[in-house]
Amino acid sequence: AVVSTQSTGTRFVAECRQLAAVYTEETTAELQSRVNKLLENAEIDLLSCLETAPPFTIVKQIIHDFTYNTQEQKLFTSERVSFCDMRFCLRVQCGNTLGVFVEEMNCLPFTGAREFQVEVTLVNQFGSTARNKRATFILRMTSDRPVSRHVEDLAMTLRQLQDFGFLKDKVDTLVLRFSIRPLTYQVLSRIQQDYITRLEKQST
Repeated sequence: AVVSTQSTGTRFVAECRQLAAVYTEETTAELQSRVNKLLENAEIDLLSCLETAPPFTIVKQIIHDFTYNTQEQKLFTSERVSFCDMRFCLRVQCGNTLGVFVEEMNCLPFTGAREFQVEVTLVNQFGSTARNKRATFILRMTSDRPVSRHVEDLAMTLRQLQDFGFLKDKVDTLVLRFSIRPLTYQVLSRIQQDYITRLEKQST
């Protein structure tokens, strides 16, 4: 579960007010000891927040007339997912074998390593009891080079997609779900800091 920084701050303020209310009833040394303990606990809570993961951003990619598009070898690009000026998308290559790729599009320089948790799901179209096929991995970025990750676990032929329920003959529609998030709030903070620095340089 994600720890809320707002709830941590609210608790910190409430405890500070409690300390202020009993200030006249305690010696300075006792009060200082309680304040130090409070600050120590607040720091631990903040570090815990930074190490938790933000929620996923999820987009759905629907490809109609899939069999026809397979014959035409068409390439589809999903809606972009943005974290400041980093933009990710899902690319789906129709062909003899389904090709699924996760790409970062802007390729801007950044500081430190960046890691993202990614889930790509082939949605089974035969009811709630059917089984989806999901690929989960960590996308690691350590440079400003273009990033393109082939999701090998989802490489399936047209016949396999039909046999396993990912493609209905009459509907002929393929549905994928693309989910991505920074691995921790610390990673998200670095993204935001780099973005702010770039904006400041552009304004000078």
